[in-house]
Amino acid sequence: MEKGVPAPEGWRRQHLRELFDGWPAPIPTQIEQFDEQQLKYLEIHDLHPLSRWSLGRITVLGDAAHATAPTLGQGGCQAMEDAILLARCLGSTSLGVADGLARYEAKRKERAEMIVARSRRKAEALHATEPSLYGPFYAAIRMSSVSETMRAQEELLEAGPFG
Repeated sequence: MEKGVPAPEGWRRQHLRELFDGWPAPIPTQIEQFDEQQLKYLEIHDLHPLSRWSLGRITVLGDAAHATAPTLGQGGCQAMEDAILLARCLGSTSLGVADGLARYEAKRKERAEMIVARSRRKAEALHATEPSLYGPFYAAIRMSSVSETMRAQEELLEAGPFG
């Protein structure tokens, strides 16, 4: 059984029309074509920074350590970075598992928390209810090119732990 607050007929579509007013094709067409009854409202949450990820011989990685909103498309990427660096740290220690886990956390925590914070700021702009908050963000998206979007992604990769 689905839970949620019922919305008046046409509310979702009208809300999307307002949010994406002035956007180029195919956005307006997509808004008019979806089955409003099939549209689901999904709350997205991220995770505030944990004070630590590891304790002795136990650690967390991926969403357990740093759950993020999907606005940067980095959730799975961050989990893979965790796994690679965790393997490297465990494979290169001669002081035991606890040492490897401590080095993994020390090397990953700052970058992962930066990604979560950036993603949170982007989500806040995307889901703002005041046009004064989301308007400039959407205007920047409309004006950006594919190459600018790719450059933003490159910046995240260049700052990665594997350089």
